[in-house]
This record gives sequence, C-alpha cells and structure tokens, in this order.
Amino acid sequence: MIVSIILVILFFSSLIIIHELGHFLTARRNGVTVEEFGIGFPPAIFKFKKGQTVYSINLFMVGGFVRIKGEDEDEKIRPAKDSFNAKSLKVKTKILLAGVAMNLLLAYLFFSALAAFGMPSLVGKVAENPLFKSLPTGVSGLVVIGVNKGSPADRAQIKVGEKIISANGQKLNSFDELKNFNKNNAGKIVTYELITPYSNKIRAVKIQLNTQEDESKGYLGLASIYEQNVRYQLWQAPIVGAIITVKLIWATLAGLVGLIIGLFTAGKVSENVAGPIGITAILTHIQKFGINYLIVMLASISLSLGVINALPIPALDGGRVFILYLNKLGIKISPKAEKYAHIIGFALLILLLIIVSTRDILRLRS
Repeated sequence: MIVSIILVILFFSSLIIIHELGHFLTARRNGVTVEEFGIGFPPAIFKFKKGQTVYSINLFMVGGFVRIKGEDEDEKIRPAKDSFNAKSLKVKTKILLAGVAMNLLLAYLFFSALAAFGMPSLVGKVAENPLFKSLPTGVSGLVVIGVNKGSPADRAQIKVGEKIISANGQKLNSFDELKNFNKNNAGKIVTYELITPYSNKIRAVKIQLNTQEDESKGYLGLASIYEQNVRYQLWQAPIVGAIITVKLIWATLAGLVGLIIGLFTAGKVSENVAGPIGITAILTHIQKFGINYLIVMLASISLSLGVINALPIPALDGGRVFILYLNKLGIKISPKAEKYAHIIGFALLILLLIIVSTRDILRLRS
C-alpha cells in the first residue's frame, strides 16, 4: 500500500506539473510574463530567478503551480503589455486550455507508444477497428488475478500478476482449459511454467493439486484471465493511439454525465467513480501486472484530468474560459462575482471529493 501511495503522489504530481507546464510555455510563447513556476506548494525550500520568472521547489511535493502576470487583475485597470489581461480572447483561451491540451497530448503519446510496442489485450479491444489489424506480441498465457488463501497455488507462492503459460508442457489458451486440465489431473503433481512481470523471467513450479474441487480453494486455487498483448505497425500506431484517446474521452464524458445525473436523481455516486483513495487501491492491484498496465493507468488518469479541467465549471480551466466568453457575449461577470464563483466551484469540487473518498473507504472496509 505504501508503494501505491507513493505511486499515486508521483503520478498526480507529474501530471499536474505537465499541466502547469502547458500554461507556462503557452504564456511565454505569447508574450505573457510568468511570475513564478513552482514544483510542489509553499513554503519554498529552494528558489532562483531567471529572467522575469522565479522557479521554486516547495515543501509539499504534490503537484505544482504557475503565477501568470495580470491573471487576477481587474480588467478596468490598464494592463501592462506582458500581462494576461492585455492579450486577446484567443490568446487567453490558448493559455487557459494549454494545460488540458498537455494532459490529453500525454495520454495520446502513451497510448500510441503502447500501440507500437505492445498493449494489454483489454486496451487492444478499445482500439479494434476493421481498417487496422493488431499483431500478437510477447508471450500469451493466463494472468493470475486472484489466489485463494491456503490453496495449492498459495502454498506454491504463485502471485497475482504472474502469467501461467503451460501445464505439464501443454499450452493454455483459456481459463476453461486450465480448469479442465486441473480436473483431469486432480491429486497429481503438476508442473506449471510462469512468467513474472517486470523481469519477464520464466519459472517452473511443481504443485500437487487437490484431490477434489473445493469451493474456496479449487483444484489449484486461483482465478485467471487469458492475455495476449497486441501491437500495430509503426505507421498505424499514432492513428490507433488517437482512436483510443477519442473513445476514452467520450467514455469519460459519459461517466461524468452519469455521475451528475446520479447525484441529482439518486443522491449517490456511481460505483464506477473513484477518488484518490480508490485510485490508490486500484494501483495497489494494477502495479502487480507490469509496466504496461501502469502506463495505461497513467495515460487514463492524464486523460481524465484533461477532460475534467476542460469542463465549464468555475474553479476549473474550462470554467474560466466559459466566463471569458460570457463577458465577450455581453453577459458581464464582475471580477468579484467571478472570484466568488470560483470559490463556490472549488468548494463543491472538494465536497464531491469528500463524498467519493468516503464511499471509497466504506467500499474498502466491506
């Protein structure tokens, strides 16, 4: 669990820093001064100034921030040329949505890399398309997703995440094949070949199966799913990466709509929504399956952060852009009203986070 907590902190911090880097680079490119680019949150441990920007490393190493000149100034005050408020609506929009673009771009690059070098079959199904044919890569087998305590598999120290590739030299292509094999060899000593994640080392274990199937332990005592990693030709990988990204953006939006509808109609959060605690629990399990799964998780979180931040909700980047366009259309929102809108929006987001986290804790305890 400690490893997973560290991973969650690193994941979110890196994604937030990349998000803020988008704001930073776009502001600089459009002639807007960035007063500070910080990694973590104050108080500062170390800082230095280069040009007009202060770069800081801060005590609370979770995420990061940028302070853009004039971003919170009253528009009635004549802004300096290098101020955010001095720029056109188009430039302001680009700066505000640059973080969203960076998160979505990162997700796309990860999915494209997986498409080129090998992705879990589950992700491969998302990318299924009659125009592109996937190619098998790596060693196929049955990935262990659960081990019953006290079972022959448990005594043989078979771990979740390992992949069973054969039994007595017989290739296994489905859980049913494994189940039938175990049934036919009940009570016998059987040799299984497994591949361990990360190292990809093959090991052989000899196990005496139970003589009869036990509901809690079975003949061998594990649950598994068949997995064959797939890849695409290099020229196809960027297109497949785009297909996966677009499909997951729509799925994320659908999930958010379902979340909102569920909150207002049923007064509860969907079981498919997870907060930081839920994500930590998921990572505790996912990290056992290897680097490909971690990349999928990181890409998915980056995509979700991008989509959520693009929503026209106060306190989010999309909310700030939404208010800019309302003002452009003649629906004037005073700086004071905008400030309160962002505060209320932030408070509601924190409340939602508390609700989701409470549900995650209750689910983990049950």
